[in-house]
Amino acid sequence: MTVTDNTLNTDNTLNTDNTLNTSSYPWDETRSPQEQSSQEQRLTEQLIKLQKDYADLQEICKKAQNDYIMLKLDFDQYQNRMEVAKQDHKIQTLIDVVKKFLPFIDWLEKSLATVKDSEDNPLVKGVKMTYDNFLTVLAGLMIFPIDTTLPLDSLLHEPVGTVPVTDEKQKWQIISCVQTWFVYRNDQTIKVIQTAKVIVGA
Repeated sequence: MTVTDNTLNTDNTLNTDNTLNTSSYPWDETRSPQEQSSQEQRLTEQLIKLQKDYADLQEICKKAQNDYIMLKLDFDQYQNRMEVAKQDHKIQTLIDVVKKFLPFIDWLEKSLATVKDSEDNPLVKGVKMTYDNFLTVLAGLMIFPIDTTLPLDSLLHEPVGTVPVTDEKQKWQIISCVQTWFVYRNDQTIKVIQTAKVIVGA
């Protein structure tokens, strides 16, 4: 099928020399049924391939999304573990430093125990003030003396001796404290620096 290009020349005469060949156009109605069927088959194959490529891309996107979620979950868990480890290291470092000073507090406590009758002595008052200030500083660091008025606890108390008691309720209970030690305690963590040495009833 050809179409005549009837255009005017520059001298206003009709140009009939240029023609357009449309035999190769898809909408050419002169193509044979075999050619049309072949083209339809090619289009169908291309459509099937595009659908497969689209499905493959969807699968790739789904896998990438799942991998991202798992990776983010692993990273969040890693961050949490590192934060816990960081806090544990910080607490342990604090405990290691404080341990160096605890014998001095113990000496002050024993010194005060031997001069209970001389509390008005200025020297005794000075020792008591030093001892109290030590405890205040430690409390600011979340380090507190172990309470020996509580029931005997193997995690907090270390029996170093016994005394006979007649009251059955006092058996295997703390009667007196030989050496006070300390525990680190905050809202989430409790760490015994060293157990308190106590005398229990037997």
